[in-house]
Amino acid sequence: MRVAQFASILLALGFATAMPAQTSVSATSPAPTVAYVYVGQNTSPEKVSAFAVNSNGALTTVSGSPFSARSQSLAVTSGYLFGTDGKYITTYARNSNGALHATSTISAIAHNDTPTGSGAGALTLDHTGSTLYAAEFEFQGSDNDAYAAFSVGSGGLLKFQSNSAISVDYGSELQFSPSNLFAYSSGCYFAGWELNAFRRAASGQITAFNPAAAMPSNPSGDLLCPAATAVSAKGYLAVLYFDESTSPIKPNIAIYRIVASGDLVLVSSAVEANNLQPMNPDTLRFDPTGTYLVVAGTGIDYFLLNSNGTLARIGDALDSTIRFTDVRWDKAGHLYAISAASLHVFTSHNMGGLTQTATRPLTNAVSLAVLPAH
Repeated sequence: MRVAQFASILLALGFATAMPAQTSVSATSPAPTVAYVYVGQNTSPEKVSAFAVNSNGALTTVSGSPFSARSQSLAVTSGYLFGTDGKYITTYARNSNGALHATSTISAIAHNDTPTGSGAGALTLDHTGSTLYAAEFEFQGSDNDAYAAFSVGSGGLLKFQSNSAISVDYGSELQFSPSNLFAYSSGCYFAGWELNAFRRAASGQITAFNPAAAMPSNPSGDLLCPAATAVSAKGYLAVLYFDESTSPIKPNIAIYRIVASGDLVLVSSAVEANNLQPMNPDTLRFDPTGTYLVVAGTGIDYFLLNSNGTLARIGDALDSTIRFTDVRWDKAGHLYAISAASLHVFTSHNMGGLTQTATRPLTNAVSLAVLPAH
């Protein structure tokens, strides 16, 4: 009380400067977590490394990571991570800090026509997270593949639902349209152009249909093979494809508009193939807004999707000595990419391109799943 009274007297006399300034101390708030990243590693035993990512792109290892887990392909929701070793799919409940613990396991191949010798590959969730799809290899003997649908129930419990039709061109990850009514993949088993399309029912069952997708311009009658697909939130499908008639083969990207029926209307195929050739890409992914497209292989290329469906390259390729095998985005402007030996985090500056913000060495990285925190 006396100190306060003395200070009041000094102020009244105009001697405020005679008193030392009072210092207020406040704790510095840590940067918020914007995403959780899970990397499957093909080690013995298999494991999954988990990281929390803050707003500036820095990585923090989740407590308890790496976790013993099936790792060949991963898919993640806010509550669960699903992982397969090619024979089984295990559900891992996610704690609030991103940590994992196994809760249930189901056979991934029991409902294949020929379970012996078959295997499960890429896992994909629809936009609602209510159905998990697994690519099934050797589903009905050699090279006859399919997609199996599993409903996601209470506690993340999986229940087999149905199988798709069979095709030698199935097997790649499914890409769902913004409406969640259609899914797409690609194939080239008979060295021919094949874009696969499926209608998704409310139950989660998928039924194949012909999307009437015209081939890109090919006046020389070259052998064009699609290799990967990506869906934009703006209603476009990007298709990475190769001209197999050249040596070395030339990569290119075609853009299709997804119409109300689910059919695909060719918009453009004018990416500079010669600039893509050195990286020999094998995967591509749109950011959550559907505006920016990343293409990955030996290095990473970055494109703007124009309002007319054409692509424009932004800047030069990054990390052109590293072979990337998968890329994913969060909702905070970060791109995640894995090579066999490491996890890389890039920050998008939109038209300013990408800069690398973090790298973490990992052994035998084979799969990647990213969950935005909000």
